[in-house]
Amino acid sequence: MDLDNIKNQWNEAPGWQKLLVVSLITGALTYFLYALVITEKINQKKALEREVSFLEKEVARLKKASQPRIKKRLMNKLKELEKEIALLNQKMEYLKKIIPEKEDPQYLLNFLAQGAKTSGMILEKFQISKPENAIIGYSQSKNELTIKKGNNKKPSKREISLKRIGITLDLYGDLQSLYRFITYIGKSRRYIRIDNLKISKQKNILKTKLLLSTFYLPERRKK
Repeated sequence: MDLDNIKNQWNEAPGWQKLLVVSLITGALTYFLYALVITEKINQKKALEREVSFLEKEVARLKKASQPRIKKRLMNKLKELEKEIALLNQKMEYLKKIIPEKEDPQYLLNFLAQGAKTSGMILEKFQISKPENAIIGYSQSKNELTIKKGNNKKPSKREISLKRIGITLDLYGDLQSLYRFITYIGKSRRYIRIDNLKISKQKNILKTKLLLSTFYLPERRKK
């Protein structure tokens, strides 16, 4: 879409459509700020996994204690540790919903198709790419999230290695429906990033091409 077409469509658009476009831009900025917490969430997950592993070893050690004079004290400590492990596992399950351990393309298809339907959009095309290595980091100086291909690269201390899945959607619908659909994506518990959005007009109908990314962190095999 060239600059002249954009200007013409903007000038011809009713006031409510212009308001929606402004709302879309505001929503996109809000969504970007949400993206900045992804690194922190993954670091939390890894820290919780290490803590659970340590506590499980501590529980096993306490269970082996057999001296009567300290057994009661150890059993009380054991109950506290088991409660703490249960709480940590609950936190990890929540984080797994944001960055899951599996690709799960069927979930993505169902989620996005349902969102298009309830938003009043027509989903013409759903295409998902093969998983690829990606490195995610956060630049404090630029105050932005960075995503780059991770093939043959090791992440720095401020970066995390994940698997990235690219999703391409072709949709038809008006601006109001598109706004509802983007809002729907933003409410997803699983992290879904909007990489690009293109709008064109075909036979008096707006066509939208959405490029999305989502990520997962494969579960490490226990040795």
